[in-house]
Amino acid sequence: SATGGVDQSDIIEFHWTSDGLLNETLRWRVNAPNAEGITYFDDKNWFPVPTTLIAADLRAINRANRLELKSIDFPFPRDNELPTKRVNNKLFVQGLKDSKVADMQFFDGLLYVLYNKERLIRAYNQLGNKVFDWLLPVAVESYGDFWEGMRLEKVGSEVYLHLALDSPPQLWTIKLEPGNLKGGPHQFPKCARSE
Repeated sequence: SATGGVDQSDIIEFHWTSDGLLNETLRWRVNAPNAEGITYFDDKNWFPVPTTLIAADLRAINRANRLELKSIDFPFPRDNELPTKRVNNKLFVQGLKDSKVADMQFFDGLLYVLYNKERLIRAYNQLGNKVFDWLLPVAVESYGDFWEGMRLEKVGSEVYLHLALDSPPQLWTIKLEPGNLKGGPHQFPKCARSE
């Protein structure tokens, strides 16, 4: 879990207790303002050691410059401060009017980034190259940019995309179809495409 602040954010570790409650066990300060997206990599094609990537929101006046990516080696040290390294943001903001990241996930060798103000999920390879884009559907008129969370899940040979809408609160699950070269390894079914 990551919580955002003005100049720093917290990463919080939770554990389930024997009586079914979620209990905070550790908390780390990260030099990443207004963190929203966080994901974990254990792939040497991306980073030489296991790494956590955090998307901070700089809330810049020029919305194309809002994103700041920071990496942290994993496992985390047991003290409060986490040393961060900057990641080249230029690779992850190309062609965007608003680079705010709501969520990220490393899945099947690709980094999937949810840019909620763009209504877009973009997949990147280990070189930082855009592989494909998915334009998200409008769930509720005037609330199309309120997608705040995503999770890709593989069940057998099928892949599902779970989306969380902030306002009005909704959870969507979309069973993805096998993809093509243009749309990536998976694509939205025709009924969910925004073309």
